[in-house]
Amino acid sequence: MSKLKTKKAVIWTVVGLLVASSIIGLTTGLVISKQNNKNNKDKELQTKQTNSKIAINELSSLSKEEKANFIEQLDKTKTINEIDTILTIAKKLDQDKKTANNQKLTEIQTKKQSILDAISLLKNLEQDQIKEYQNQAINTDSLIELDSILQTATNKDQEIKLQAFNDFIKVKIDANQYILNNLNKPIYIDAKNELESKIKDFDQRFEDESNKVANKYNEAKSILENAIFHASRDVKKVDTAQLDENKLEVKELKFQYHKDDKQIVKNLIVTITGKNLDKRFNNDPKAVLLIQNSKQNINYFKVDFPINIERKVLNNTNEQINFGANLDDRKNTKGDVEIDKLVLISDNEYHMIDLKNKSLKFNTDTTDKDVSIFDS
Repeated sequence: MSKLKTKKAVIWTVVGLLVASSIIGLTTGLVISKQNNKNNKDKELQTKQTNSKIAINELSSLSKEEKANFIEQLDKTKTINEIDTILTIAKKLDQDKKTANNQKLTEIQTKKQSILDAISLLKNLEQDQIKEYQNQAINTDSLIELDSILQTATNKDQEIKLQAFNDFIKVKIDANQYILNNLNKPIYIDAKNELESKIKDFDQRFEDESNKVANKYNEAKSILENAIFHASRDVKKVDTAQLDENKLEVKELKFQYHKDDKQIVKNLIVTITGKNLDKRFNNDPKAVLLIQNSKQNINYFKVDFPINIERKVLNNTNEQINFGANLDDRKNTKGDVEIDKLVLISDNEYHMIDLKNKSLKFNTDTTDKDVSIFDS
């Protein structure tokens, strides 16, 4: 009996040991499994953090500070969800900034083109100045600087225009003063009329806003300066013409009419006498005879000496200038003609030849006889 009890006790002991061993094994397995799971999660978290950091560093619209801030947040994360949240926020910020940057870039490019176009329309700047201001605009991406560049260019444009205008006005005042001081005598009437005509022409021209630009003012200034110079030369030439030894006289001014069985001839004849005409006019390449109507400002003939002497339109001697021209088919002498002014100009003299208040009148269509200024 005792042996049986002992045997049962041994059996239960063995069973207990087996159960205990199984329990211990199971517990140990569970612990190891949990540790492995933790290690895997930590590794997954670390990999996720690393990949997310790489992704954040590749976000081109974020600043270095913004990237560093997001990476610092990633280092503190404990879960995949936290990492995903941070990465989502970073990507959204990057996209928002990219959209804003694109909008700003579009705004800058639109503004820049507008500035370039506006600068190109500034009419008072030289081309190299326009190019310089445009290059400044091209090389900036600041809206404030673009506005400043246009303002600077516009100010310079107006400064140039104002300077040119003031320079023109000064010369215009000089021209009017020259007329007042030097051209009041009747013998200077041509020089006076010419200078006054230039001034009036520019006054009318600058009534048009499109002409109020620097190059037009500079051109007008230059022309007026030249006109004053020529007026002063004409005064000296008129004074020289008044000397007794340089006096000229009209001996003939007439419309010549001749008809025969074959043809009708209509000529204008002018004869002027004086002394030493070869030296004073005939050999002067600048000498010219003007045949005019002063009342209507018509210039019937401008007779240049060298070429017309060669063509025999002028048959001059040392003491006489002889001009003859056929009036057939001449447009500006067709119909009524009135000649009341003869002007003879050389490099040194300016003559308004005295016609004694007479004029030669004829009609090339109806006058059928000779008509002379001396008929009446």
